[in-house]
Amino acid sequence: MCAIFAVIDSYDLIRVAFSQQLQKMGFEVIIEAKNGDDFMQQIGSVVPGFCLLDIDTPTIHQYTTARRIKQQYPSMNILAYTLFERNYTKVEEYGIDLFLPKNISLQQLKAKILELAS
Repeated sequence: MCAIFAVIDSYDLIRVAFSQQLQKMGFEVIIEAKNGDDFMQQIGSVVPGFCLLDIDTPTIHQYTTARRIKQQYPSMNILAYTLFERNYTKVEEYGIDLFLPKNISLQQLKAKILELAS
């Protein structure tokens, strides 16, 4: 099974690293975006099944991005992550399907993706 991804992160290095790791796991990454507006400009006729989204950035909280994506693409699974230590108890109300802790292993990430895909 080849899940199709969008990766949204404001930091180029992190965005590219996640994309490369997803590809090594056998997934396809068709969008690498720095924010929600960049994502919306890049999306075309092929809609990713998954969006890996940095929920907190230094300049903007991406909850609005998650909600906007889910409203326009309700079947897309949104996996949010952050490097910041906070309590994220209301992620579902923003359309986020899964919140990933910052210390998740690649094996755990793949298992969570496959779980959501089934």
